[in-house]
Amino acid sequence: MNKLLKRIFTIIIFISCIIPSNVCADNKYNKVFKVGFYEYKPYYFINKEGCPDGYYHDVLELLAKDLGIKFEYVDYELPQSIKKLESGELDLLVGIRHSEERESKLIYTNHYIGTETYGVYTNKDILYGELEELEGLDFAFIEQELNSEWMLKFLEKKGINIVPIKSNSYEESIKLLSEKKVDATVAAIKNDELENKNKIYEYSAGPVYIAGNKKNAYVIDKFDEMLEKYSKLNKNPIKDIQNQYFAKKSNLNSKETKIILNISLLIAAIYIFIMYVYIHPKIKKKRIKINIKERMNNNEYLLFYQPIVNPKKNDIVGFEALLRLKDKKLGIVPPYLFIKEIEENDMLFDISIWALKRAIKEYDIVKKTNNIINDNFYISINVSLKEIENEKFINEIIKCILDSKIGNNKICLEIIEKVGINDLEKIQKSIKELKEVGFMIAIDDFGVEYSNLDILEKLDFDIIKLDKYFIDDMEGSEVRKLIMNFLSQLTIIKGKTIIAEGVEKISQRDAIKKIKNDKFYIQGYIYSKPVSIDDIQDIKINN
Repeated sequence: MNKLLKRIFTIIIFISCIIPSNVCADNKYNKVFKVGFYEYKPYYFINKEGCPDGYYHDVLELLAKDLGIKFEYVDYELPQSIKKLESGELDLLVGIRHSEERESKLIYTNHYIGTETYGVYTNKDILYGELEELEGLDFAFIEQELNSEWMLKFLEKKGINIVPIKSNSYEESIKLLSEKKVDATVAAIKNDELENKNKIYEYSAGPVYIAGNKKNAYVIDKFDEMLEKYSKLNKNPIKDIQNQYFAKKSNLNSKETKIILNISLLIAAIYIFIMYVYIHPKIKKKRIKINIKERMNNNEYLLFYQPIVNPKKNDIVGFEALLRLKDKKLGIVPPYLFIKEIEENDMLFDISIWALKRAIKEYDIVKKTNNIINDNFYISINVSLKEIENEKFINEIIKCILDSKIGNNKICLEIIEKVGINDLEKIQKSIKELKEVGFMIAIDDFGVEYSNLDILEKLDFDIIKLDKYFIDDMEGSEVRKLIMNFLSQLTIIKGKTIIAEGVEKISQRDAIKKIKNDKFYIQGYIYSKPVSIDDIQDIKINN
């Protein structure tokens, strides 16, 4: 009963301490952020006055004050706090490590706020470093706590078989050790409750960050901005807080201190280099990939359609589907502003699959919207050479087209990079497989750079699209006219289609109409700019 009353009394004092600490700044966000509080000396603990204290508390107080943010603590054990954060019942957690499982559900600051150092403590008379002496001993660990589980896996890899005893918190683990109910455990160093315990190993499991659920990405970004600002100050306040808790008193002479300092700086430089060159880019890349996937799932990407017209009949024979991004601030964004991000983060494969599925889904909608559309019209989507050479991609889009039952010659794959003579043998097999299931194939920007007439002989394409170079100033260039006529005759012989892109002037259109080829089509602003699915019915094809 006395223990229960003591616990209730501590909670009352704890709550009374939180309330005034959270109103230290004007709240600019119209929200009180719920932060998980877990007993974890010296990072989090209740001080002698019964109030929250510790390194993480001081860091959060500093950031909250400078950003004008209110927060309140919610008391959970650490594993429970992480689950509450993932579910959205908590807004923030301080001092959380990255893991692949967590990164899909949580968002982290890019700047870490510290590197926690842990020790293996025991009641037994074991010399430092002799971990094999733990064989067969009861070892308290916290389930789903990465730093605790890391040590269990480390011991397992070294072939040291301990008896794992589950615990809910570091506080409980230390209590079990003190009461001799277990033989060893892991705990953060600088914990005064462990001063009389035998530390036989010390390690760091990596940097820790401030984490939030996906709804609070904006405040994580604000924390990042402030941490970046601190890092550029001559006197970083985060470093000052670290020194209050973790600075060691040294009895060394100045020469020894200088040697240790230089070694420490070297180790820190190596660590920062590894973080900057290897770890941080991977974390950033994963975050961007998640953002791109969320945009696809939330329909923030769109397809805009530009008609391909038979100028002799004034009917639409096809549409090129062009990717756009719907941004909350900027509106409809053209691809040159976001496609590089997709390419650099290896998401082109996913975007192309998304675009194919969207084009198939919208095919019947396009078909019903305008009576000037040819009954046999097609929709083309852009794909890269890298994708055409990727067997996994080929298998995926073949599955898409077969599952859709859309029929043959309704979807065209437009190879957007220049196809060189050395690429031909690599892509012949893929093109054969794609055409067998009903895809049409187009070669984009034909006639410039690496384009080679041998392509027309060796690749079983359906369409060649002339580069805009031939259209620009075609009225004043007899050479360009001759080349266009020559390529037109080749496509007639091969029974293929030719399309002129970038046609903007009436004179250009009329010159193409005079070429004797019933399958010489036009795409360009002379007929229509790319439009959304909702605006296709407004397209008008003028003579």
